[in-house]
Amino acid sequence: MHFVECTLSEAMGAILVRNVAGADGRRVLKKGIRLTEAHIAQLAELGRATVEVAFLDADDVHEDEAARLLAEVMETAHLRAMRARGGRVNLRTAVDGLLEVDAGRLLTLNMLPGFALATRRQHTVVGPNQASDNVATLKIVPYAVARRDLDRALELARTRPGILEVRPFQEGRRVAMLFVAEPAAQARTRDEYLPPTQTRLTRLRAEIVAAEAAPPTEGAIAQAAARLAADADLLIIAGQTSVMHEEDTTLRALRRA
Repeated sequence: MHFVECTLSEAMGAILVRNVAGADGRRVLKKGIRLTEAHIAQLAELGRATVEVAFLDADDVHEDEAARLLAEVMETAHLRAMRARGGRVNLRTAVDGLLEVDAGRLLTLNMLPGFALATRRQHTVVGPNQASDNVATLKIVPYAVARRDLDRALELARTRPGILEVRPFQEGRRVAMLFVAEPAAQARTRDEYLPPTQTRLTRLRAEIVAAEAAPPTEGAIAQAAARLAADADLLIIAGQTSVMHEEDTTLRALRRA
C-alpha cells in the first residue's frame, strides 16, 4: 500500500486517507472510503484540487476482507463473527460460559503488522445473560495488510483450541453455603450473603441446595463443611469476620474436614 497526493481525476477508486470537513467544520467524507464520482464531485465543490489517497499493492488485502477472513477462522461452536466494518469485527458468544484466552498466541497475533485483537480477560464470565456477550474485537489497523501477514494470522487462528474459546456452563451444578458466625450474628450474616450469592449463581446456571450456619469453632466448621460438601459440587463459606491468615479457624477446619 502506498500513499500519494494526486489530482481528483486520478483519485477515482482510491482509498481516502483522511476525513474531509465541510465549510462548517463537520465531516462530509470519512477516511477509508473508496472514492466514487459522487465523492470526487463533493471534493471539487469544496474547492479541492488534490486529495491524499492510498492505493493497494498487488499483495495487499483490504481491511474489511482481511478482518472478515480472520474472524471467520476464529469462529467456534460458541463464537460468532459479526459483519466487518471499517476493518473491525466483533466476536460474540450465544452461550453463557467462561472465556479462555491463549495469551501466547494472542501476543503473537498482535505483534503482526496491522493486526489488533482486543479481548476480555482470561476467565471472564460472558454470554447473553451476563454483563456482555461480546468477547473480543478484531481490528485491522491500516487500510490493508500484506497477504503474507494475513496468512500468518490465519495460521495462528486455525489451530484448535482457538485463541479464544468459551466453555459453556454446565447447568444444574449443586452449591452449598456455610455461614460462619457467632450465634447472635448468624441470621444477619445469612441475610447479607445469601441473596446476592443466589443471584450470581442463577446467572451461572447453578443452584443452592443447602445452607447452614456454624459457630466459629474449628470442630463445628469442620463437621458442617464435610457434611455440606458431600452432597454438593461447590461449597461457599461466608463469615462474620474475614479470613486474615492461613492459620485462621476456618482454614484449619477445612484442612481437618
